[in-house]
Amino acid sequence: MRYGRTGLNAFSSTNQPTTVTLDNVTLTHLAADGITINGPVTTLTVTNSTFADITNTGIDVSGSSGFNDSGYDATSGPVSVTSSTFDEMRHGVLARDLERPRVQNNSYTDVGADTVEACYRSGWEQVCNNVKSAPLQIFGELDLTRLTGNHGTGNGMNAMIISGRIVAGGIWPSQTWPVVLAGRAVGLPLELDYWHDHNASDRQSSTTIDAGVTVTIPAGTVVKAMHQSYPQVNGSLVVNGTNEAPVSITSIKDDTVGGDTLGDGNATTPAPGDWNGISVADGGTATLDGTEIRYAATALTVADADAELHGSVSSSEAGVISNGGFVDATDVDWGSASGPSPYGSGRSISGGGVFVVPWVGYVAPPKPTSSPPYRPPSNYDCKSIAFVGARGSGEAPQGDPEPNFTDAQDGLGGPVWNMYQGFKDEIAPPGSFAYTVKALGVQYRALGTLSDPTRLLTGASYFDSIYDGVSKVKSLLADEHAHCPNEKFVLAGYSQGALAIHIALRQLASEGSSLISSNRLVAVLLLADPAKVANGAEETWEFDEYYAGGGVRNADGIWTHFSPYDNGPLPSQVSGQTLAFCHNHDVVCSPGFGARVRNHTNYTNDELRHMGSWAGYKVKGQPYPSHL
Repeated sequence: MRYGRTGLNAFSSTNQPTTVTLDNVTLTHLAADGITINGPVTTLTVTNSTFADITNTGIDVSGSSGFNDSGYDATSGPVSVTSSTFDEMRHGVLARDLERPRVQNNSYTDVGADTVEACYRSGWEQVCNNVKSAPLQIFGELDLTRLTGNHGTGNGMNAMIISGRIVAGGIWPSQTWPVVLAGRAVGLPLELDYWHDHNASDRQSSTTIDAGVTVTIPAGTVVKAMHQSYPQVNGSLVVNGTNEAPVSITSIKDDTVGGDTLGDGNATTPAPGDWNGISVADGGTATLDGTEIRYAATALTVADADAELHGSVSSSEAGVISNGGFVDATDVDWGSASGPSPYGSGRSISGGGVFVVPWVGYVAPPKPTSSPPYRPPSNYDCKSIAFVGARGSGEAPQGDPEPNFTDAQDGLGGPVWNMYQGFKDEIAPPGSFAYTVKALGVQYRALGTLSDPTRLLTGASYFDSIYDGVSKVKSLLADEHAHCPNEKFVLAGYSQGALAIHIALRQLASEGSSLISSNRLVAVLLLADPAKVANGAEETWEFDEYYAGGGVRNADGIWTHFSPYDNGPLPSQVSGQTLAFCHNHDVVCSPGFGARVRNHTNYTNDELRHMGSWAGYKVKGQPYPSHL
């Protein structure tokens, strides 16, 4: 077919389906398009064919679209364009509103090389720019395994532009040019959207990975994004970059990787905020190893979901936002060796549950060598049992540099106080005189972590607070034993308080102290211990009076994961007298995919009181009568 306007123009409907099959066909010197087919039941198969010297588009094929529970929904018959060549035209293949089109192993030369004027209205003003075109643009329900092997040179944009829903995953399409994510989810040609200044009402995810679908991006791949592109992960995104061959997800203006995609030389330069960044929706997961997220507004936004990012966000406006999810963002270049804001001056993080230690350039704060002095009580009032409790991060009282404590038991904190009540009810109920009990608070700083317990690891102030607790635990035990040598001890701590007790016990053991011998230290209660080690010898609960399952048993706490100091299991002298309690997916004692800050703060009064009761049975030398 040659020297006409359009080689083939057809419309299909349910009553009039269209089926086109072309093999070894040549369409050249056409004033409009090679093939134009529209309608919901189009069937198109093109193989081993040549399209050349066409004014507008080689193949322009579209189905129909609507919306269902999954969002955008395309309807079409099967479309396949394979092993064909496209030379000298405005667009090679425009495919829109199609169900899993197959566009593979095609060659594109001199497609979209000439600029055209594209205009849009911004308020009352009409704005026009000269733009070039990408040879291959696909919008619809996408199967990545059907979009491989396309290649070409000398095109306006050396790229394949995609937009829509990825409904079947697999390996990211292998091309000699980048895949570009469009900036909107409606309309073609998509390159015009590069210049479009969206209103807020226009914004919807431009490319989504459906729930249940896994997309894998190999090492060395370059993915580019148009203006305001915001890919959303409802399923799973796995990026397998390495230090030697990172994966770059960047602005279409970035010519330093993947070449000059826009074909405009130095006319455009990338800047932070060129595109929106990656979003992981509720229930989605993203594992981004060796990943450079460049020139985004926010590199990674995580809803009630799970993500892992190791690489760089140094050229984006903001780093990570967590809206209730878990994010392992360790070994990330935040643009400053001081770390991400608010800890340092690098790209920011916000929200709870974002792990950042260590980052690129991280230097651990020095281990404190001194703490504020221990202040002994005004009187000792010796009892049979001293219940020594250490409160968690941010629990009252707070103060800088030291809180103001009102009496000897001030500093237990709410959760430990409930443990103490359960212990006292068990060991010294009304009318019982077998044991006498007193409570002593570990009066250390317990610096707050702004509703995010993962911040324990981020700065010298927190390390000072932790080791102040360690020092105060050791001093309190020594002082109390010196004045009340016949007292036995029960130790109880929550979160930062449990960490202080854990470290103190390890130090006392290494010093050969008799303070932790079984005839003095009769029980230890550790709630949400950041220093928990996997498969520790201590008894561990996951639910009220239930032994921990594999998820908790096999978990290391955040201190064990990330701290350079004082890691390790409890001393053997005390493990048999210790009960640890950790909810599965508690972000402090059981971090990882699925972990949430809320699981660190929802321990119930019954759970806490039963921990105290367990310690009471230890004091009495009796087995705990539970349904473990």
